[in-house]
Amino acid sequence: MSLGKIIYRLSDEECNRLEDNLVEHTRLVKENLLSSTAPERKKQIRKRITDLREERMKILGALGQGAPEVKGVR
Repeated sequence: MSLGKIIYRLSDEECNRLEDNLVEHTRLVKENLLSSTAPERKKQIRKRITDLREERMKILGALGQGAPEVKGVR
């Protein structure tokens, strides 16, 4: 099933959480790229990004699709 079809079938709550997840992920990536970000903070950011990816896979997998089957998502 394509990513678009999976997203279309999500509930409003799941869509909202997915959007929040992606916004937070993007904000963290931007922070991680700053040279002024401390190494310890970068570790925290990478851990949180990993957690966010796992949460996204759970949200997208809620429709019975395993993560490897979801096209367009790494």
